[in-house]
Amino acid sequence: MLMRMRIAEFLRIFLLVNIGLFTLGGLRIAFIRLNGLDRHRRSELTDFLAADTANNDQNVYRNIPVTEPRRDNVTDDLVVPNLVHYIWFNTETRPLQFHHMLSILSAHRVLAPDVIYFHTNFEPKGKYWEMVKKIPSLKIVHREPPTSLFGVRIKDPLFYTSHSNVDRIKILMEYGGIYLDFDTLVLSPFEELRKHPCTIAQEVETKACGCIIVCSKHSFFLTLWINSYIDDYRVDEWAYNTGQVPFNLAQRYPQLVNVNKGRMVYPSYKELNKIWGSDSWDWWNNYSVHLYYRLWKDTSPYFKGVEPDEHNVKGLNNTFGQMARMILYGTRDLMDQEEYLK
Repeated sequence: MLMRMRIAEFLRIFLLVNIGLFTLGGLRIAFIRLNGLDRHRRSELTDFLAADTANNDQNVYRNIPVTEPRRDNVTDDLVVPNLVHYIWFNTETRPLQFHHMLSILSAHRVLAPDVIYFHTNFEPKGKYWEMVKKIPSLKIVHREPPTSLFGVRIKDPLFYTSHSNVDRIKILMEYGGIYLDFDTLVLSPFEELRKHPCTIAQEVETKACGCIIVCSKHSFFLTLWINSYIDDYRVDEWAYNTGQVPFNLAQRYPQLVNVNKGRMVYPSYKELNKIWGSDSWDWWNNYSVHLYYRLWKDTSPYFKGVEPDEHNVKGLNNTFGQMARMILYGTRDLMDQEEYLK
């Protein structure tokens, strides 16, 4: 009798682990043994999770405990496609600003992506948008802000543009590639980053930054991350889901993600003087930089009432001026007065 009970218990556990579906209080939960999934089945899983759209109401599984793969998270192959994603959500048509254009131009010139996807519900306007539309790889994709994930209604963010906090993860799960905020500049090629299934940037000692994400659509890390917007979406806590959650997940599952320290979002928001002020730093070896444009303009002492444009950056004597000149004109050096006035 004891032997029969042990055999029955073994079969029950075997079925739970390997079939992975059971019902508990009416809530269907999927347990996936990722170690045992072959590449094709992993692809099917990630595609299934990414199939949710902004307005549908699919009843699909969520809350997935992951048994992390026991493998190195770097390969010799470029597992992340050379696709760039920007998200522009607004309640009306608004002008694209100079620093927005500069970001897109930096991605175009430094990364040479196969496609730059511009996801938007209201296409921008203005002269800088007309400049951007001349980039051959640009593809405009109409997209509505997400209201649900996997059939579950999610909270509305405090700021309308913050809908992109959720959608950047969804888009990477659909396409894979490189997500960029509009106040980031690309400074060096991303080939080394694209050898990892997923790379995030560490901003400060205990927090990541969601302004730049480099991930394959098959990344298990994205699956874990996106669930936080269902179960723990803190819309009133700045950078919790975009910064604290991915950092915590990276500490828990280090083999799922590459955390870049010091070359993607350095300097941090604590050192704006190195970007906008008189302090200098060697940005030449950075992959990218986060400008913290809103923070600089709204709260920092380095904003003097004049926003940068393609003319005044020629004589702007700070690190931002150097980077802008390199992207626009191919030189980091100050340009002479006659050139400045053109």
